[in-house]
Amino acid sequence: MFVVSWALLFGMHAFAEEFPQSTAYTTPTKQLVISEYPTFEDDKDFVNLQTAIQRQLDKFAAHPPSGTIELGGKTYPIQKAIDSLNKFLELIAEFKTCKTHHALSQCFHAFNTDVQQQFNVFVPKLVQGDIRFGEDKDSFFTSYATQPIKGREKKGVTYKHAIYGKPTTEALRTKTRGEIDFHGALKGNSLELLYTADLFDAYILSVEGAGYVTYTDKAGKISHFWLSYNGTNSQSWKWISAYMLLKGYIANPTLAAQRKYINAHPELAEEIFSTCPSYVYYKITQTPPMGSGGVSVTPGRSMATDHTLYKFKGLLAYVKSERPVETGNYDLTEEDVTKIQFAPFSRFFIDQDTGGAITGKGRADLYMGVDEYAQYMATYQSQTGNLFFLLLK
Repeated sequence: MFVVSWALLFGMHAFAEEFPQSTAYTTPTKQLVISEYPTFEDDKDFVNLQTAIQRQLDKFAAHPPSGTIELGGKTYPIQKAIDSLNKFLELIAEFKTCKTHHALSQCFHAFNTDVQQQFNVFVPKLVQGDIRFGEDKDSFFTSYATQPIKGREKKGVTYKHAIYGKPTTEALRTKTRGEIDFHGALKGNSLELLYTADLFDAYILSVEGAGYVTYTDKAGKISHFWLSYNGTNSQSWKWISAYMLLKGYIANPTLAAQRKYINAHPELAEEIFSTCPSYVYYKITQTPPMGSGGVSVTPGRSMATDHTLYKFKGLLAYVKSERPVETGNYDLTEEDVTKIQFAPFSRFFIDQDTGGAITGKGRADLYMGVDEYAQYMATYQSQTGNLFFLLLK
């Protein structure tokens, strides 16, 4: 049995754009009665959730949304979503105060009582024909991460592959991946942001749409910054794994299999990578990459949903599913999914992103950050579970 990198097959965050403000948002949801509410817990005791909420509130303050949002067949003013986040900050603060004096179980009990009294809860409204219609676990969760990448200011024998900023002319911007990476189509236009040693890493960077760079300048000084999505060449996206399977180069589409074959056959690199003509351009930022809603995503707290169904970004969400166990030893070359240990988890997220291949009512991609566990979860997370949205009564 093999596993694929689910973030790569289903993430595609490279193509997320910020949606314009709308006056009438809708969602494919239904409301639960209180007896149907889950027992709300958070496996990280709300760590980083305040950051995610505050980033979203800052966005709303800078660009106030207007209009309405429909959940569960009822229409609410957009302000209700903003009030929900502010109220939830208060509940988190109360929970943290409680923890200093009482047992964790007691604090979660008090928290659940507050949620039941103050929030409406909604779930995806699945109908005949929808994936997982009639199933207890009606949602599907994958994960995505920010690609770590090593870069150099100066081109060298090893660090010879450029990562580019966005060209200003249409003629240059629309060059294909093959023309850019193998025929120097952008060379000499002062667009090189850095040089990396591994074209496969650059390809994965295109999939994720953002990266975290460990950068060495000409003087040998090391610094760190983010590469954030800055558009594409408008060429079609094609998975190199599909081509490699078709040609018989690999037996399964895992990252490990792809990387291993390309490293063993560098003479075929141009042939393989050129089958994906799409190319992503970047800009250097000092803040984490933006989600489609124009808010920096927060590790373990931001999630992406189907932009055709959940256009409004900033809803408070809750996830119950399973995730890979945090062992401290994360082998990304493992192809046998039965060797990956999973454990139940429950956590609050903010819907702040989307992805071109994130489709369906009960479908979410969970952003986990840039560390080793984030890469591990992005590679192996592919679990069913339940998705909930919360809105202040």
